[in-house]
Amino acid sequence: MAYSIPTPPPPKGGTVPYLGPYAQNQAAAELAFQRAQAQLAAQRGSLLQQYGYKPTASGGMAVDASNPYGLYQQMLGANANEAMAGQQMMHNRGFTGPGLAGQAETAAQMDAGGRSFQFARNFASAEEQQQEAAMAAQDALANATAQNQYGATQYAIAHNLFTPAAVRLTDAEVQKRVQAMQAAWSRMWGGPNSKSAKKYGGLTFQQRLNQLGANRLYNPTSHFNVGGKTF
Repeated sequence: MAYSIPTPPPPKGGTVPYLGPYAQNQAAAELAFQRAQAQLAAQRGSLLQQYGYKPTASGGMAVDASNPYGLYQQMLGANANEAMAGQQMMHNRGFTGPGLAGQAETAAQMDAGGRSFQFARNFASAEEQQQEAAMAAQDALANATAQNQYGATQYAIAHNLFTPAAVRLTDAEVQKRVQAMQAAWSRMWGGPNSKSAKKYGGLTFQQRLNQLGANRLYNPTSHFNVGGKTF
C-alpha cells in the first residue's frame, strides 16, 4: 500500500544579517544611482529639445511644434528653402516643366534625403549613448550591492552572526525512512488490512505520518517513536 508523505517544507537558505558598514554603503550606492538617473533624465530633456522633440506622458516623444530652433525643424526649413531656391533659379533662367527644370527639384530632393539620413543617424547615436549611460548606472548599482552584500557576509562570519543553511533529507531518504517506519508499525500493530491497524492512539499509519508532519520527517536530527522503534 502506498502512503502519502506530507509535502516537504521549502528549503531554508542561510541568512546574513546586513550589519556593519552595509547600510551606509548601500545607501550611498543607491543615492549615486538616483543622482545618475536624475542627471540622465535632464540630459534626455535637453537632447529632445535640441533635436526638436518633446517628451510625451507615455514616455515616448513627439515633434515640438513650438520649437523653431530644433535640428528637426531646421532640417525641414533647409529642405524647403533649397527646393524653393532651385525652382526660382530655373524659373529665372526660363526653364519650366519637366526636363531641365526638374533637375533642380531632383537635386533638392536628394539633398533633403541626405539631411534626413544624417539627422536620423546623429539622433540614434545620441540616444544610444543615453541608453549606455543608463545601463552603466544599473551595472554600477548592481556591482556595489554585490560588494556590500559580500562585505556584510564577511562581517557576519567574523562576528559569529552567520546562520548556515538548514540541512534537509532528500525525498529518496524520506521514502526509505517511511518504508522502515511502516514495517515497524505493521510488526507491532498489523498491516493496513489488520483489525488492529488503529491500535496506536486510534490512528492509522497514514494518520501517524500526517501527525508527524513534513518538518520532522525531513529533519535528519528529529527523532520519534513508531511501532516501538525510534527513527
